[in-house]
Amino acid sequence: MTFARTLTALAAATLLILPLGCADNSGRYGLGETTEGEQKSKQIQFTELQEFAEQAATNLLADLAEIPELGKQTHSAPEIEGETPKPVIYIGDLVNETDIVSTRDFEILARKITGTLINSRVGREQIRFIEKRARVDAIAATENVNRDAPDLDAKMTYSLTGNFYRTGRGDTQYYYLDFSLIRLHDAQIVFRDDYESKRVASK
Repeated sequence: MTFARTLTALAAATLLILPLGCADNSGRYGLGETTEGEQKSKQIQFTELQEFAEQAATNLLADLAEIPELGKQTHSAPEIEGETPKPVIYIGDLVNETDIVSTRDFEILARKITGTLINSRVGREQIRFIEKRARVDAIAATENVNRDAPDLDAKMTYSLTGNFYRTGRGDTQYYYLDFSLIRLHDAQIVFRDDYESKRVASK
């Protein structure tokens, strides 16, 4: 079953109110403001990227919570001895397949999504989200931490991966995140969906 979401971020022309007798667009802009050059750019802007990441992560969480095999065990309290463990999702790679979003901006998008998943109510009560194993191991090695591998049930352990794409027609640019959830026990894809954002550059 597909739970498609369309996240629309229309970047329309913004009227810049300037003092009379002054036509200079230089100077400082707030985080929520865009310059005339940015408005005409086909590239998704930083504020739009942050909003897109938050909306995509929120909608992804809602979709994951509806998957039957992930929703069987909903806990309102921490796990105790003898209690059925929660499903575990490793947050895998999110790959930038665009040719226009910078590596720095993309890293911010990826971290925003990861943080939203881990800190969510779903992440606290229903599903255990875990950072990618290689990243955790690297941190442990750097900090000289000795830790054993967590005791996980492969039948209840999954990997979440994603790709970030862009396609354009004229002044309209479509950005979308495609996520896949794979069960490690049998490599079966149990969920796949994409979340879109449309940007229209100003004339």
